[in-house]
Amino acid sequence: MNNKNIDCKMKEIYFDIEPVQIENNVKESINKFWFTMDLIGMQNLAMQRVFVR
Repeated sequence: MNNKNIDCKMKEIYFDIEPVQIENNVKESINKFWFTMDLIGMQNLAMQRVFVR
């Protein structure tokens, strides 16, 4: 049986903290996404009410 020595040195990585900058087009796309999800949810609820009755 052969023994093999493994180099186990750990590297430490440090990151500088920077505030996240959200651009206007990203904000618009986020708002559009949630608006669309809200519409889909309302349509789903309306369809459930129609089919349950």
